Amino acid sequence: MTEQTHQFTEGQILFRYREVVYVSHDYDGYIDNGTGCVALSKEEYVVTSITPKGAWISPQSWYWRPKFKFMLAKARKRFAHDNEKDALESYVARQKRRIAILEYQLSKSRRGMALAKTKLEELNNDQ
Repeated sequence: MTEQTHQFTEGQILFRYREVVYVSHDYDGYIDNGTGCVALSKEEYVVTSITPKGAWISPQSWYWRPKFKFMLAKARKRFAHDNEKDALESYVARQKRRIAILEYQLSKSRRGMALAKTKLEELNNDQ
């Protein structure tokens, strides 16, 4: 595997996408258990300082204190990207992996539930 080195410049804007779920509330203030509205959120990060090993980044619009994150220059995966296209491709790759993990967990739960139901039927038949 080839090693990539990312070049950072101070003040550079980096992008990251994530999903945001907006839920509705009923009149009593309870959260509606529906699926809500899912939207993509583009987050912008600014490179605040550069070190020999990478760069410190912070959200472009932080409210009461900055939340710094360190990005390695030689990392295979990146937290934020130079352009929106790479950021969207990264989001898609993260979601594919997330879906694969959740599908595996769901299939494991279904197999366990089937085994439990079989065992429960055996116990009910013995009585």
